[in-house]
Amino acid sequence: MVSVEQRLSKVEQRASRLEGQYEHLATKADLERLQSRLVMWLVGVGIAEVAAIVALLQIFGEK
Repeated sequence: MVSVEQRLSKVEQRASRLEGQYEHLATKADLERLQSRLVMWLVGVGIAEVAAIVALLQIFGEK
């Protein structure tokens, strides 16, 4: 029969291995920073698209 100490030792070993595997995953704070950066990029690209369309309309539009 396996003793409680042996089972606890195995559980601790498995838990330490699992903790090591999660170090590379993103945290909530990382995801919030990413979200704000993506929103800024999307707004910037949208403004650039509008500016490009206006410029093209001025160049090739009806006079």
